[in-house]
Amino acid sequence: MLALATTLQVAAPPAQATPAEPDASESPEQSDVLDELMTESDWLGEQLVALGSTNDAPLSVGVRPDLDAVVLHLPADGATDAATRSLVADAERRLGDNLRIAHDARVAHALACVAPYCDPPLRAGVGITHSSNQYSCTAAFLVRSRLDRVLYQLTAGHCAYGAAGGSWYTRFSGGSAHTIGPVHRYTFGSTGDMALIRVNNPTGWRARAWTYVTAGPDTSLNESYKISAVGRSAVGARVCISGATTAQSDCGTVTEVNVTTQLCAGTHCPTIRGLTRASLCAQAGDSGAPIYARNTAYGMLSGGYSACDVVYQEVATAAAGLNVTVSTER
Repeated sequence: MLALATTLQVAAPPAQATPAEPDASESPEQSDVLDELMTESDWLGEQLVALGSTNDAPLSVGVRPDLDAVVLHLPADGATDAATRSLVADAERRLGDNLRIAHDARVAHALACVAPYCDPPLRAGVGITHSSNQYSCTAAFLVRSRLDRVLYQLTAGHCAYGAAGGSWYTRFSGGSAHTIGPVHRYTFGSTGDMALIRVNNPTGWRARAWTYVTAGPDTSLNESYKISAVGRSAVGARVCISGATTAQSDCGTVTEVNVTTQLCAGTHCPTIRGLTRASLCAQAGDSGAPIYARNTAYGMLSGGYSACDVVYQEVATAAAGLNVTVSTER
């Protein structure tokens, strides 16, 4: 049985009589003011489109009913070109006291996923690669140390075994590479197949207890599938997997628990206890893939006897062995 890592070559609202009836708390005068603000915001938005703001000089506009104003957001450093200054002057003449200027503009970034990668937040189910570009696996669930609350990402232990030193990275949906961090600790032997990758930039990654569930025969696309609990597998239970290489989530049945088996990663073939066997389909590069069902985390992929007969590390066992707590959210 082979490990499935891969080596790479390179409060309720008030009731309404009808859906069309305006909120009773809003006077006709307030409604007229809001309509006017929306019209002016549309006009100013058209000007921004024509102007063509850039990442270096972002511009945005929005309506603030609480201020009776349209807010024009300009670059934080105050730097504007002649065209932008002209637009601001036009807007001030047209809107008067209904215009507010804020120097806090930022570029909004898409939070998309393009298999097998996702923009932040960091989550389970995305592809990860070692900085040597020789090893590729799948990121499992996010965890925190029980000692100091440091953030880590789980993956299979044999992924770390074959890649001493260096760091692991993933990509954003546009393809750009971004470092997650180095392996902090791993086990690939009789007591399990588990590893911790330290998340070097938790603020930037904005990690969430999500799994990237790709569309498959048994699943629908869900880029933010919440993990709200941790469980232990039971024979006959339905579980699912989202591997980065397969890029098509699959569901199957737990067939055996407390499995002891030999697991080979290259020429290293330790006998590992406490694994779980299931009829899930996976392939090389899916190692570490999250095993889950009903918003519960169960495990992470270790290897396969065949394409749709796999074994996985129980995540509850991994969390206990590595002294971490699996991140969850409601």
